[in-house]
Amino acid sequence: MIPRYDSITASTTTSPAPVQREFRDFIHALEQRMIETPGSVIGDSDLCPLTHRFADQAYIREIFIPAGTLIVGKIHRHSHLNFISKGRVLVRTESGGVEELVAPLTIISPAGTKRIVYALEDTTWTTVHVTDKTDLVEIEKEIIVENYAALEAPRFDVSAFRELTKKVISDEKPGFWSDWTPEQQELYQSGDWMAFSRSRGYSEEAIADFDRWTRMIDDGRKMGLNPLKFINDLALEAAAKNLAMDKNGEIARSSHLPTGVGKIDTSVDITDEQMERLKEVASCLGQP
Repeated sequence: MIPRYDSITASTTTSPAPVQREFRDFIHALEQRMIETPGSVIGDSDLCPLTHRFADQAYIREIFIPAGTLIVGKIHRHSHLNFISKGRVLVRTESGGVEELVAPLTIISPAGTKRIVYALEDTTWTTVHVTDKTDLVEIEKEIIVENYAALEAPRFDVSAFRELTKKVISDEKPGFWSDWTPEQQELYQSGDWMAFSRSRGYSEEAIADFDRWTRMIDDGRKMGLNPLKFINDLALEAAAKNLAMDKNGEIARSSHLPTGVGKIDTSVDITDEQMERLKEVASCLGQP
């Protein structure tokens, strides 16, 4: 029997789909068979018109699927919202088996979802993806993976990195070059950031957090990412506060990162407009 869902919300699971080799082998074979079938269409097509919409940090993709159409979807990297506003379809996934979905319906697809969809009626299906991009080619690179091997590759935890960055920033002790002892200045220049941090009175927990933070940056770069772009807003806010406290023009000489930490390039490209805004914020923060 095929489960039937016609309530407003059918599922709220956001955990990654379990590995089911049998389904993956089956859907791969079906996809290859469809590619070899005369008259089949690969990729976007006017047969299933698409409507693209954008909102703050969101890409909304609407597809119209005529009755009688069979579709094999791509592998989605992240969990995402789905709205079926019209129609009725049969769907098979590795996590849910075969289901009949009936509009109006809202579901959350887990990361790793790849579907077989057969439209029993003309159907309108909308998905919502979190992204700040508006270029469709770039969006696909961000939300779609080519195969399951890519899906199972290590992923950078942006949320954890941002939370850890907040801890590192909150633990930072005030003070610039001229506030440090000669010993601290020497340790800073040597690149021995652990000894420098202990000399300045940082707790072992704060030192461990900072060490984990630098390791996350190194790991992200090994994945081909620039993790610092994920914390640009946090870094600029912290820089503005430091700039407001810097009365002797020592901020460049007293970077939060001592020389040699994780071989990280901490340079940031800032436009003249951004710099003026930074100075404006720093000026406001520095007022009594």
